[in-house]
Amino acid sequence: MASFATFFKHNTHKELLKYLRTQFHVVAELPIMEAADTDSQRQVPAEVLEHIAAGVKLALRHRVGSELSPEQQEWEAKARSLLQQPEVEQRLLSLQRPLQDCCSDLQGIIDAALQRAQQPLSAGNQVAQEPDARWVAVTGFESDALLEAARQVLPPQMCSQLKEELHITLWHADDPALGPDQELQQCLLAAVGSEVAFEVTHIDFVPQGMAAAKVQLTSGPETALAKLSGCYLHITLVIGPSGQAKDSKLLDHAVVQHSNGAQRHALPEPLALVGQVLAVQE
Repeated sequence: MASFATFFKHNTHKELLKYLRTQFHVVAELPIMEAADTDSQRQVPAEVLEHIAAGVKLALRHRVGSELSPEQQEWEAKARSLLQQPEVEQRLLSLQRPLQDCCSDLQGIIDAALQRAQQPLSAGNQVAQEPDARWVAVTGFESDALLEAARQVLPPQMCSQLKEELHITLWHADDPALGPDQELQQCLLAAVGSEVAFEVTHIDFVPQGMAAAKVQLTSGPETALAKLSGCYLHITLVIGPSGQAKDSKLLDHAVVQHSNGAQRHALPEPLALVGQVLAVQE
C-alpha cells in the first residue's frame, strides 16, 4: 500500500485508470467492497481511517524499498492490533462482498475479454487466407488518453472534429511504396489477430486541416518492424473539410517543410498503447 500510494500520489482516480489501460490490454474494475451506509455497524471505524491516512503520510516521507523506520514499525504493529479487534473485523467483513460473487463477476469479465480478443483473431485468420486483403492496420486500442493528449494541443474547432474510430495503417495495397511489398504483406497477414505495442510520441496538424498522432511500434513481427522503421506511422485524428483520410500521410512532409502552418507537438512523455493487427477487405 505504501509503494502504491507513493508512486501514484499525484494521480487522480481517472488518471490512474488511464495509466493502467495503457499498460494492460484489459483492466477489470471489480468492486470487492460495498459502500458504507448510515448504519454505524456498516462503516469503517474512524480510528481505522485515521490510521490509514497516517500511514500514507508516513510512507511519503520514506523512500520505498528502504528498511522500515521505527515509526513505520510502530504503525504496522498498531494496524495489526486494530484489525484484530472484534468490532473492527466485524465491520470490515460486513462491507466485504461475498467471495463467490467476486469470483463470478471476475469470471464474467475474463470471458468477455477473451471473446473480444478471439473475434478479431478468428476474422483475421479467415482474411489472411484470402488474397484480396486491401489493407492491414492496428486497431482495438484504448483511445481516451490519446484523444485527451490531442485536445491539449489542437485548436478548439479541430477538437470538435476528432475521430472516434482510430487505427494505424501498416500496409495498404494502393500505397506506391509499400503496396508492392509482398513480403511485408504476407508478414502482416500472418500476424493478424496478434497484439502489437506502440508509443504515441507527437501530435501533428495543419490548422483547420488534418491532424494525426505520430507513432512508433515497440513490438510486432521483426520483418514488419524493420520494413516500417523509416515510415510515417500515424493515427489519423482529424480529416480536413475537403480532405481524405489518406491525406494524413502527407503531414510528416508538411511538418518538415513548414508548409501550410503545419505543427508538430511532442507529448510530455510517450503514450504506450496496445492494439491488435486486423486485415480489411474492400
